[in-house]
Amino acid sequence: MLDTMENDAQDPLTVLCHTWNLHRRIAKMCRNLPLRSIYLTMLDFLEDAVEGAEFKDFDASGHIAVHRELVNGIAEGPGERNQSFHNVRRLGFSPRYERPNWVWRPGR
Repeated sequence: MLDTMENDAQDPLTVLCHTWNLHRRIAKMCRNLPLRSIYLTMLDFLEDAVEGAEFKDFDASGHIAVHRELVNGIAEGPGERNQSFHNVRRLGFSPRYERPNWVWRPGR
């Protein structure tokens, strides 16, 4: 799916459509049904909102890199430390707050 995003990187709307599909797949992995429903509803809203939008300075490569890190983080699974948070920081994002140890745990 990420490779498809890269192939369509010249078209921001298409990249975003692929992004919504990726997030729908991620949502389907969520065992928490209320959270899954909220996630999918948010995606519906974003899909509707993006139609007709202008995409000035859309950074397709940065957008795809962040989503690649997200997928890699999910693939890493549970562990003492998830490197994806630190990789996203290397891409230039800064956290709103810092936790001493970022740990990813699967839904219960």
